[in-house]
Amino acid sequence: MQLREFETVSKLDPFGRGYKHRACRILFNVDGHLRKVCWVVMELDGSVSFGLSNKEFVVIETASSYLHANGHFVTEHRTNLDGVAMSDRKSAHVTLHSSGVCHMRANRAKPLFEYSLEGWYPVKTQLRWIFVFTDPVMGLPEVRTAHSRDAIVRFPDATQSARIEVDLLPQPEKPIYPLIPSAPLQTICGIGAGYVVRLSVFTNPPKPACLFVVRP
Repeated sequence: MQLREFETVSKLDPFGRGYKHRACRILFNVDGHLRKVCWVVMELDGSVSFGLSNKEFVVIETASSYLHANGHFVTEHRTNLDGVAMSDRKSAHVTLHSSGVCHMRANRAKPLFEYSLEGWYPVKTQLRWIFVFTDPVMGLPEVRTAHSRDAIVRFPDATQSARIEVDLLPQPEKPIYPLIPSAPLQTICGIGAGYVVRLSVFTNPPKPACLFVVRP
């Protein structure tokens, strides 16, 4: 198991407040090929955003779901989004504002969904925020080189999907963060303003990309 933290201090930016300290892409290395997976941005005002890096990701429907005891999501109350312009559904991302507003939207369009999570900020107890499943990794966009702020995860099988769990944790006095006991493939932590964001990466049987935002 590996742990990799975002940079918080650099010689050029001793306060660690620059964009390079607050943004990160996750890349998978599969047999020497780099695939773009997702990204996280932690804003100075305390908000945090998460999105899949595949620009072809289109939101087809929204629904309510719950995690069954067998570990699978059961989906109810589906709403088809065929009536929403493609440009407002393509490459959408999720943002949780310090005010408590959480929404998914694309290109500053009207949110595809929105709800309130008042009192989450600053984080006092662990908050499970997002479950996401990627398409099979072989279908994710490939890049030639990594950037300095990219977190690179060695992924064992390009025919499989990935499951990523995104948690928000309180900031500890020491930079030691609890890991998920079930031994994920890799854990990536970043320090935001008033929280720590933790992404735990697992392998998963192949499935189409889907994203679940946890509501209270």
